[in-house]
Amino acid sequence: MGRSDAKAHKIEIDNEILTQFFQSDLRLSNVPANDFVDNLILFFKKEAIFLSGGDMSKIYELEKFDLERAQTYTTDLLIKQQLPSIDIAWKNKNYKAFVDLVNQVDKRKLPPSYSMKLKIAAEKVR
Repeated sequence: MGRSDAKAHKIEIDNEILTQFFQSDLRLSNVPANDFVDNLILFFKKEAIFLSGGDMSKIYELEKFDLERAQTYTTDLLIKQQLPSIDIAWKNKNYKAFVDLVNQVDKRKLPPSYSMKLKIAAEKVR
């Protein structure tokens, strides 16, 4: 779903978007074909009725929601990829590398113990 503009981002309407954005109980993913068709019809009759009126504000909200969801996914993935390196730096007492690696990720997404470790490592580096 998305704007007809060729440059516009198209959004896959999955169960997560149905639940979180549209507050819908409908399911489109991992359902039998008949349920998919029935739910798709219901979706366009209820949740996506705004499309028939040409109201673009909901499309813009959906684009923003999807962008934020993608950014959260990417941030979480980067942290999962960096954690082993961060842990190795801490274990090896390579405090400079630890600080550098932690500063490459969103520290708010790290487990609380890393905040204390960061303070200790920063002190050791000074």
